[in-house]
Amino acid sequence: VMLLTLTIFANLKQLSPSYRKAAADLGAGPVRTFLHVVLPLTLPGIMVGAFLTFVLCIGDYITPQILGGNNELLMPQLVMMQIGRRGDFPLASALSIILMAVVTIAYLACARWLKIERA
Repeated sequence: VMLLTLTIFANLKQLSPSYRKAAADLGAGPVRTFLHVVLPLTLPGIMVGAFLTFVLCIGDYITPQILGGNNELLMPQLVMMQIGRRGDFPLASALSIILMAVVTIAYLACARWLKIERA
């Protein structure tokens, strides 16, 4: 959440106040200015922050372990259990590939929506 807040704040900081002034001069109220001017201009920052937060959360296995123990296993916990306790590297590798595929699909969707080109 902190990373998302940081990217949104940086994006809002770069937004010129002249956009809000122009919207007010054209008769838009605060809600309409936010919905039709500020939000569309900050949406790329929101998307990037959401993607970065998603990537960090999908790979996290310590926090769910502390909060939930072994009652409910998430994918990263399952991968660690397969490697650490059972030594089942093929299954752990397959689960890791599934996690990488989910992250790759999320990245491609975000990049396509934001129209990011390859360098």
